[in-house]
Amino acid sequence: MATLNATFNETVHLGVLMDSEVVHIAVIPSTHALKMASEVGERALVHVSSLGKCLIAWEGPQALDLLLAGPGLPPVSYRSITTRAAFEAELAKVRIQGFALDDQESLEGLRCVGAPIRAAGGAVVGAISMSGPADRVSEARLPEITEAVRRAAAQISQLCGFKR
Repeated sequence: MATLNATFNETVHLGVLMDSEVVHIAVIPSTHALKMASEVGERALVHVSSLGKCLIAWEGPQALDLLLAGPGLPPVSYRSITTRAAFEAELAKVRIQGFALDDQESLEGLRCVGAPIRAAGGAVVGAISMSGPADRVSEARLPEITEAVRRAAAQISQLCGFKR
């Protein structure tokens, strides 16, 4: 987390899934004046969070059923995913590419890249993300940022006993 933050000077989160919501369990904030501001213990909706997408993508249809029965898929920004079919397609994409993107879905002007953290047996037990203004976490920089976030998630997964 510290390496990601030092390299890009954007806010880095570590999150887990609790009661169909993402809970931030660690945060390293950016030092920029304009930044993603969040705190440990803060909760976020799964469907508009790169962390949440990573946390639920490998959980199976029952997790999605629980999500829809609980908080659902309310619109948070004009780009929020609000239908089951669209969210299922997004989760399939996350599983294929191995990372998730919140492209201004939680807040206009904010882009987040997340990747899953796996335990020894391969189960997703957490996720890491980096968040910042869309002009700094730009589409042009997404390949570089995505690779760095995926690498950080892989390093944390190794510390959790995961072997590729």
